[in-house]
Amino acid sequence: MEAYRKIKKQKPNQILYYTIPYLILILLSIKTFSSRYITFGFVMLFLIVFALAEKKIIIGRKYAYFIWFIMGYGFLGILYGDLNQIVKNICMIILSFAPFFIYDWMFSDSRKDRRLQNSKLIIKVMTPVLIYTVFVTLYYLNSNPYVARNMANYDPSISTNINLPLAIGGGYVLIYGIIFLPPVLLYLAKNICEKLLSKILLLLIALFLLYFIVKSGFATAFIISFAGSLLAVMLTQKQKTFNRVFLTSIILITSIIFLNIEIFSEVISSIIRMLPENSIITIRLNEIIPTLYGNISDSTSFSRRLNNLDMTIDSFLGNPILGIGYKVGFDYSAISLITGQHTEWLDNLSQYGLFLGVPYLLYFATSFRGVIRQFKSTNLEVIMSITILMMILLGFLNPILTSSAFLVTMLYIPCLLIIFSENRENDTGLKEN
Repeated sequence: MEAYRKIKKQKPNQILYYTIPYLILILLSIKTFSSRYITFGFVMLFLIVFALAEKKIIIGRKYAYFIWFIMGYGFLGILYGDLNQIVKNICMIILSFAPFFIYDWMFSDSRKDRRLQNSKLIIKVMTPVLIYTVFVTLYYLNSNPYVARNMANYDPSISTNINLPLAIGGGYVLIYGIIFLPPVLLYLAKNICEKLLSKILLLLIALFLLYFIVKSGFATAFIISFAGSLLAVMLTQKQKTFNRVFLTSIILITSIIFLNIEIFSEVISSIIRMLPENSIITIRLNEIIPTLYGNISDSTSFSRRLNNLDMTIDSFLGNPILGIGYKVGFDYSAISLITGQHTEWLDNLSQYGLFLGVPYLLYFATSFRGVIRQFKSTNLEVIMSITILMMILLGFLNPILTSSAFLVTMLYIPCLLIIFSENRENDTGLKEN
C-alpha cells in the first residue's frame, strides 16, 4: 500500500518518462531484438504503474475487451501453436497497443494543467524524432524511390549510396503515421492560430509533408492525406451544423463517385495530371483506370489487391467463429498466404474470427470514440474526427495498424491539439473526465 500511495503522489509526467525509450525506438523503426526487448521492458514497467495507479480504468469495459482478446489469443495459440512464438506475438501486440495505454494514462487526470504538461512532454520527445526520420527517409529516397518500403524491414542486402542498411528512418510505417498530420496542421492554421507567422509556418510544414508523402511513392497514403487536407481547409470551427451537413454531403458525393465508373475515372485522371509524370504514385493510379472498365491484369498492384480482398473474404466465410489464425498457430508468415494483408480490419477479422475479432474491434471503437469525445466541448472535435475517419478508411485499404501510426493518431495529434487549444485566449476548455 505504501508503494501504491507513492505512485499516486507522483506527477503524471514523471511516470511518462518510462515511455520515452518506447516513443523513440518505435518511431525510428529499429528492427533489432535488443531494441525490442528494451522497448517492451519500459512499456511493461509503465503498464505495471498504470495498473496500480488507475484500477478504475483497467477494470472498465474497454480493457475488458482487450483482456478478452489477449487471453483468448493466448489460449488458442498455446493449444495449436508454439509457446515461444505465441509469447513473442503477445509482446508485439502489447507494443502495438501501447499508445492507447499511454493516452489513457495521460487523460485519466481531469486537471487541465496536468494534461497540458503531459502533452508538452510527448511533443518535445516525438517532434525531434519525427523530424529526423522524415529527413533521413528523404535522403534515402533520393538514392532509391522504392526505399521507403524496405525501411520498414531490416534488409542489409539493400543499401543506399553510402552503404548503410535501411533499418532506420521509419520507412513504410513512418509514412502511414505522417499522413494524418497535414490535415491537422492545415486546420490549425486556418481556424486556431491567430498569428500570421504561425499560420504560414504550419502551412509550409503541411505542404512539405504532402511532398514527402508524394516522394515516398505510396498512392493510397497520398490520396487519403490529400483528401483529408482538402476537408480540413473547407471545414470551419464555428458552425458545427454546417460541418455535419458538409461531411455528410462529402460522404454521399464520394459514394456516388465510387459507384459511377466514368466520374471515378475522371477524378483519378485529374489527380494524375497534378503529379510528376514518372512518379510511383502516377504509375499506380494509371493502373486503376483500366481495371475499372474490366481490363484486369494480374500484373498490376490494384488488381492484386482485389484478389487479396477475395482471399480474405473467403478465409473468413470458411472459418467465421474462430478464424484461421489459430489453425496455423498464429504464424504470421502462414497467415499472409491465406489472407490478403491489405484490408487490415477485414484481414484481422478473418484471422481472429468473431470470437476474438469482436472484442478486438470493440476495443478500437471504444478508444476512437473516447479520443473524439475528449474534444467534444472544444472547436477541435471535427479535426480529431477526420483523423480517426482517415485511420478507419486506411485500415480497409492498407496494413496500417502499427505502433507508429497509433503514436501519431492517439498521442501526437491529441497532444498537439491540447497545446494549441490552451494557447488560445478564447479557449472553451477540454471536456472533463
